[in-house]
Amino acid sequence: MGRRGGTNGRQKIKMKKISNKCNLQVMFLKCQTGVFKKTSELATLCGVDLAVIMFSPNNQVYSFSSPNVDFVIHTIQPKAHLPSLPKTSTRTLASWMRMSSTHTSTVCLTKLP
Repeated sequence: MGRRGGTNGRQKIKMKKISNKCNLQVMFLKCQTGVFKKTSELATLCGVDLAVIMFSPNNQVYSFSSPNVDFVIHTIQPKAHLPSLPKTSTRTLASWMRMSSTHTSTVCLTKLP
């Protein structure tokens, strides 16, 4: 019983940034789909309110929220002392996130009770 084919089977991949832009975009889209699927499952199975916003390597905005972005943001806003948002859309929320310091937003959100 010898090996079939010339492959070594499934190999562990070292975690490092993908340098090829085409491969990077493909990997992002695969992972983005998986993250949104898991997010949807979490919202459905556990009944949690959540929002996920991703910026692709091409600066495109992808978002998922349950029940909706407005509800999640307006729930977080008073607790995190974030600047007020007008009636949101994904695009408005994306520009707001870009204007905010990532570090500040992360610190505020991790301090939520």
